[in-house]
Amino acid sequence: VSTLLIHALNTGLIDGALLTGRDENWQPKPIIARTPEEVLAAAGSRYTIASSLLTYKDAIYEYELEKLAFVGMPCQIQAARKLQLWPPLSDKFGKFSLIIGLYCSSNYSYDLMRKTVQEELRIPINDVKKIDISRGKFLVYKKDGSVKEIPIKETKVHNWPSCQYCKDYTAEFADISVGSVGAPADDWNSVIIRSDIGIKLFNDAVDAGKITVADTIDLSKVEKESLRKKSKLTKMDEKVISAIQLLNVSEVEAKTYTTLMSLGYADISMLS
Repeated sequence: VSTLLIHALNTGLIDGALLTGRDENWQPKPIIARTPEEVLAAAGSRYTIASSLLTYKDAIYEYELEKLAFVGMPCQIQAARKLQLWPPLSDKFGKFSLIIGLYCSSNYSYDLMRKTVQEELRIPINDVKKIDISRGKFLVYKKDGSVKEIPIKETKVHNWPSCQYCKDYTAEFADISVGSVGAPADDWNSVIIRSDIGIKLFNDAVDAGKITVADTIDLSKVEKESLRKKSKLTKMDEKVISAIQLLNVSEVEAKTYTTLMSLGYADISMLS
């Protein structure tokens, strides 16, 4: 992702990027990157949610950026696309030249760092060099080079609640989607290119020798994870609809209420 952003900056496709950085305590924070150095400073996985679009106003009004890139989770990508589509927001806040999405099965609250890393693994937050998720393990890399791990299932207690209502694993509305699932090795990523802008940027980066391409990506793994996320929500919806129908409402009303509930608009008075 960093390589694509830097290439986009150097070729003039973008003049800045809305990214997620962090402070010394691994608390995520939205940042505006306008140089390759600032892009690299924000590199790496966070796994804790951040309000990445909060910097949009500053990017437009303070820095007067006209060609923005945005990197985010699937849910954040949907928000960015809505800014492009809905007037009058689209007139001022729809200036995305490039949107890159990250694969996401779910995200975490900051308790992941505070309770799991600091309390359970007994690693001081300021001693963490990197965190990663690989092959069913949550990995914490310390500054001394040692690594501690726990099964990923033990971290699910810190999942962000709204993630259970999301069906999008691969950021389907992005220009380019990137993730580790399906890649041939830990230092590779699988990439899904979804738009003309994405195709042009990616091919330019390959031609410039910035990116190495391999044909060993296992797309079936990506498809499996994507289907798993969609199927999980569908099954949950079916259970909720069945439960709501016990209140003597029709199936149509139950489905409508379930949809509104997933969007945060539901109220029990709607069923009375």
